[in-house]
Amino acid sequence: MKVIKDLMTPSPHACVKNDSMLSVAGKMLKHNVGAIPVVDEDKKVVGIITDRDIVRAIFRKNTECENNSCSIKDITAQEAMTSEVYTVNLNEDAAYALNLMREKKIGRLPIVDNDNNLMGMISFNSISRNIFLDDIEKEGRENIIDTMQSMNDRNERIDK
Repeated sequence: MKVIKDLMTPSPHACVKNDSMLSVAGKMLKHNVGAIPVVDEDKKVVGIITDRDIVRAIFRKNTECENNSCSIKDITAQEAMTSEVYTVNLNEDAAYALNLMREKKIGRLPIVDNDNNLMGMISFNSISRNIFLDDIEKEGRENIIDTMQSMNDRNERIDK
């Protein structure tokens, strides 16, 4: 199977903890992505925000606000981000990324170097688009199918 650095989207757009959700959502829309990594001042990955995280943050914030009067501008990236972020080293095999996606029921991973600096992003879709099932061994096909089934089951997770 291919190495992550050959499949990843390099130099992804990122945000910082104090960016507003309006800014983050704008980046997602402009760059047609469903996830934005959150980095600190040293470009180390400290979280990730998905389109789903934005919806949850808006709902939570509006239930806290009187008369549902909060704005997306009032929510910071830190309030919406998932801080338990899973990353993959750029030299890992794509099979490792698929296994992690399946185990954690996620579809996107920030790619980091050995110092945890953001180097790229990889999605399940980008892996499956770049790996032709006819060209990989049976184990690879099963890995992709099992990962897809796992991500489809993510809605069964209990959100707190």
